[in-house]
Amino acid sequence: MADRKLVRVLNHILTAAGDDSGVSDAELLERFTGQGDPAALELLVWRYQRLVLGICRRVLQDAHDAEDAFQATFLILARKAGSVGRREAIGGWLYQVATRAALAARTARSQRTARERSLGGDEAAASGEAEALAERQELWTVVDEEVSQLPERFRAAIVLCYFDGKTVDEAARQLGCPRGTVASRLARARERLRVRLTRRGLALTAGTMAAGLSQAGFARATAADELVRRTGQSVAALFAGRISAGPALSSKTITLSEEVLRTMFIRKVTTGAAILVVGLMVLGGGLILQQHFSAGAEPMPLAATSAPPKTPEDRAAPVTVSRPVRREIAPFEDFTGQLVAVGQDGLRIPARPGKPLTVRFDMDERSYLRYQRLLSAGQVKGRGDPLAMGLSDENSFPRAGTFDHFENEFNPVKGTIGVYGVLPNADGLLLPGMFVRVRMTFGPPRPVLEVPEKAVGREQGQSYLWVASNQNIVERGAVRTGAMDGGMRIIEEGLRPEDRVVIAGAKGLKPGDHVEPQPAGQRPAGMK
Repeated sequence: MADRKLVRVLNHILTAAGDDSGVSDAELLERFTGQGDPAALELLVWRYQRLVLGICRRVLQDAHDAEDAFQATFLILARKAGSVGRREAIGGWLYQVATRAALAARTARSQRTARERSLGGDEAAASGEAEALAERQELWTVVDEEVSQLPERFRAAIVLCYFDGKTVDEAARQLGCPRGTVASRLARARERLRVRLTRRGLALTAGTMAAGLSQAGFARATAADELVRRTGQSVAALFAGRISAGPALSSKTITLSEEVLRTMFIRKVTTGAAILVVGLMVLGGGLILQQHFSAGAEPMPLAATSAPPKTPEDRAAPVTVSRPVRREIAPFEDFTGQLVAVGQDGLRIPARPGKPLTVRFDMDERSYLRYQRLLSAGQVKGRGDPLAMGLSDENSFPRAGTFDHFENEFNPVKGTIGVYGVLPNADGLLLPGMFVRVRMTFGPPRPVLEVPEKAVGREQGQSYLWVASNQNIVERGAVRTGAMDGGMRIIEEGLRPEDRVVIAGAKGLKPGDHVEPQPAGQRPAGMK
């Protein structure tokens, strides 16, 4: 019974946003915070409107209250845009904020209803339909709360794959981590949800949990265009200088956003205070010991099993290091496209085995302008430029095609333009409707440095590498990463050709640690 109930609930709660392969979340946040671009914020509202409104509707079960929580969520995004941690995929952050906003709105509504009842009036018995609605609402709230409490890395994977409808490969590209890492996070997130929901009275098996999430991936929640447009424009206008509530953003919405921001601040202060208390306890213990020894007291003898203090050489951690790989490759960008069969009159026609197919993919405005400037400078030739493509089961881009043309206008909602290319079908394997990965070159070859993807660490949206000095001391250096090239990650900034990069054994390292580096491919000392 509980299994079927969860599947039914998940079918309602996991809403999928439309596919958007345009400008990244990080770029839009940078445009809004750095340049004050209101269009960037409006596009983020369009991109995540289904996700946020779906949560608000499920928790509140009231259209007007849901709209207030919806607008409050994006008002909070505008206020906190500069401090969002995982900027490349903000869906997980918005999920958590929307849940808090909806719960705060529901609490305020309950308090308001209680006050109205205390003033008088008969309280009619709840009907069976109302009780069923309340039960569904409670189930939805339980699941939303548990998803919002997942660690950020797990919540981001769940939101991208089940809420935004992305494949594991697409989520891996957006998060900048290997496909296997995303798949592992999804499995661990589902198991955590299953355990937590079981503790709250929903006894589930792992298979049921996965089936429920898979079925729920097809659910949809659509926001009214007018609400989305009004929210994006009003929040952007508010931060352009009009601080008071206007006709689009009510005082109720602004009050709700302030309440959620206050809650977020209190949680952060509480966490910080707990860390401070622990630190003071450790410091206090150290001062007591120092006073004890300075007063002439004999130090306590070490236990017989205590190991002698280690020297820096004893603490050296074995790690595997490698120099960056130097290559010359043409700058490129990767896209996701779909195969179509198009006749000379522009109409779709049935595909014939062995005949070339047309591939269509979306390109964001920034990439389009970059390509056009390269075309004007003669660094690309336009029609006939090479395209490399790969199918969903191909790890690289083994299929060669050519660029054909751009569409003649941009999609105003997604901020992208359609691009068409031609892909030979010599093996007859390709069919219209299949999805392909497309790699398009942007200019002549240039020298680059590459490292294995596993060597790149990430924390709060910042990429870094561990580098061993000539004295075998490791330091953590920030780097700016580029695209993937096979299993290697291109490093655009922050790395030198002579650096020794730690590619294995970095777990537990701290800046300043002494290490025992072993070149890649060489057996550690003492091994036969």
